[in-house]
Amino acid sequence: MTTNSSGELFISGRTYSIAREWDIFHIKLNSNGDLLHQKMYDAGTSNGETMRTGISYDDGSSLLLGDVGGWDERDITMLKLNSDGSVRWSRRYPFSPLFTNYPSDIIRTFDDGLIFTGDVRPPAYYRDAAFIKTTNHGALVCYQDTVLFTVHSD
Repeated sequence: MTTNSSGELFISGRTYSIAREWDIFHIKLNSNGDLLHQKMYDAGTSNGETMRTGISYDDGSSLLLGDVGGWDERDITMLKLNSDGSVRWSRRYPFSPLFTNYPSDIIRTFDDGLIFTGDVRPPAYYRDAAFIKTTNHGALVCYQDTVLFTVHSD
């Protein structure tokens, strides 16, 4: 749950439906608590998608950080949403696709980049507490892949 300087409230989490299994939900309310939009996002992964933290922006957009994948193979993912809830861009970070990788928090930096931390298992190492800096578009030099989210409003 995050808010911006206009008092808009952004709530995200995990939801389940028989048709799609586990997906991300995102709800945006105005400062009076009125619903502005509610959407669900599906990346089509075997054990679904989970958003764990995020950032809201003063232009009404938001950024979600979570993980996608199977039960024992999860990748960290970042999803940037426009103010209407449409997907602006998304990134997937396969640090080690044969293990679980979970984010825990994200912040914006002074140069408008992003830093996130979490629990990752790189190949050939033990579990690490990652500290990763990206551009404002979530770009990294390595460990970056695409993930496509479909938007639905069941």
